[in-house]
Amino acid sequence: MKNVIVRVDVDTPTDSLLLNKLKLKKVYLKYLFDVFGLSREYGVKLSFMFRVPLTVPSDEIVRGIQDVDGEIALHSEGFSVDIIMREKKLLEERVGEVFGVSYHGCDLDDNVLYKLTRNRRIIQVSGTPFHSMLAGFKYHADGCCEKPTYLRFGNRKIMVFPHHLTLDKPPHPPPKEKVEEFLTKEPLPVLMFHPNYLKRYGFRKPTLSGIREVFNYINKMGYATRTFKEMYLRLVGSGDVEMV
Repeated sequence: MKNVIVRVDVDTPTDSLLLNKLKLKKVYLKYLFDVFGLSREYGVKLSFMFRVPLTVPSDEIVRGIQDVDGEIALHSEGFSVDIIMREKKLLEERVGEVFGVSYHGCDLDDNVLYKLTRNRRIIQVSGTPFHSMLAGFKYHADGCCEKPTYLRFGNRKIMVFPHHLTLDKPPHPPPKEKVEEFLTKEPLPVLMFHPNYLKRYGFRKPTLSGIREVFNYINKMGYATRTFKEMYLRLVGSGDVEMV
């Protein structure tokens, strides 16, 4: 049975562009309950990546993720090991041990400013697997390899997972055929979506119907969805992972 990982990048406090710009958090992360509903409806396990301190989950959100057998990991803003470790500590104070990390990319505002100014400081390169390793994580979710690989540095090591396919990347999500080809050909496909885009977000069209199509296809093909943590523990237990 083929395993698939579905990653959810929780980038904003709400699913309203206006509320986020005004920094109003009266409905803080409530949109994730729509994601929990999708998880139950399709039997899909999800790995939730939280930006710290912007989207640290409440106890209610943590319980919701636990109820659908999901995983909580860090979606870091860090460009140094010290920053990443501070984010890791803050998240773990709320949710317990965090196994893995991914890195937040540039927002639309960052890209626009960069095009206007060509100042590369606006779009700095995010953390690397070495940053993740030194910060004490067990896995790095932003890999460019074709299959899970152990990266070793001295007596430290970290599992680097394969690259992911973004399901809601602007200006257009990938066509259905591309998603199905990715799921079919990749040894361990990793899909990613942003939950604040499920409904209309600013001028973006809702992505909910497209996510439903993907989950339907996963079930139709009989694929099993696993969290990053679950796959990490399975691979460590089996020893079926390369060391470089």
